[in-house]
Amino acid sequence: PVVRAVSARLAEGAVSIARLARDLAYSERQLHRRVVAEVGFGPKRLGRILRLRQALAAAGGRPGDLAGVAHDHGFADQAHFSNECLALAGVPPTALLAG
Repeated sequence: PVVRAVSARLAEGAVSIARLARDLAYSERQLHRRVVAEVGFGPKRLGRILRLRQALAAAGGRPGDLAGVAHDHGFADQAHFSNECLALAGVPPTALLAG
C-alpha cells in the first residue's frame, strides 16, 4: 500500500520526497527503505521512471513532437527528455517509440 501511494503521488507531478514522506507519516529513510524493498530502487528513481513512462505514452500519440511532449511532462527541453530516456532505458525515445 505504501508503494502504491508513493507511485500515485509521484505520477501526479513534482513532489519532494521529504514532503511525500511527511504526508505518509514516514521518515525519508523509512520511505526509501520500503520503496527499495518493493521495487528495487528508491522513490526518486521511481518518480523519474513514472514521468518517463507518461511522456513516452503521450509521445506515441504525437509522433514528431518530442519537444512538445518533453515540455508537457516537465522536462527542460527535448534534449533533457532524450538524456533521461537514455539514462533510464538505455536508448533514445525514438528507438522506444519505433519498437
